[in-house]
Amino acid sequence: MIPGSASRAQRSLRRAAPIAATAAAVTLLVGCGGSSEREALGPQTTESASSSGQKVPAGTVAADFVLRDQNRRLVRLSDRGGGVTILTFLYTHCVDVCPLIATQLNEVLRGAGARSAHVRVLAVSVDPRFDTQAAVTQFVRERHLVPQFHYLRGTAAQLKPIWQAYNILVVPKNPDVMAHTASITLIDSDGRARIVYPATATAQDILPDVERLLRS
Repeated sequence: MIPGSASRAQRSLRRAAPIAATAAAVTLLVGCGGSSEREALGPQTTESASSSGQKVPAGTVAADFVLRDQNRRLVRLSDRGGGVTILTFLYTHCVDVCPLIATQLNEVLRGAGARSAHVRVLAVSVDPRFDTQAAVTQFVRERHLVPQFHYLRGTAAQLKPIWQAYNILVVPKNPDVMAHTASITLIDSDGRARIVYPATATAQDILPDVERLLRS
């Protein structure tokens, strides 16, 4: 286990609560291979950031965490290097929603062009049992994910506080299907969560918001 990773996420739960509320308003509990199970409950926000995203209350700090990526490198959310972070939650055995999210976010990274060095995707596993090193490596390779796309894995003890901090409900349905809240969170260079998108958001929805934050 990475020392202190769970405790840091737990200490951030109270500050990250507004992210959870907004995420619940725009996301669905989904099980790959089927349609959405139910709408996640939560208060609606009225200010739209893009055609699909919703703004997070001003000043909301994204809960910090550290995990290892597909290259076994430690990646910390707060180590942004002055850039923009796109946070999502996936699992490798998913056959529809997760690959779609990964593809769209990979297109965001490609679409950022010369600014792509200042944009990264952090995809946190929701399946610690089956998101093995080999499975994650294969997922990244088969989808031609660019180096700025970090698929983060860990133990259940490491991952659960992160799911809780971002209101990610994970429900194992059978060995092949993990029903989970699907959301995409855009985090600025100061570590503030700015916009939450549903799983159906496209690169065309997200990229203009990314470019706006890079210019600010």
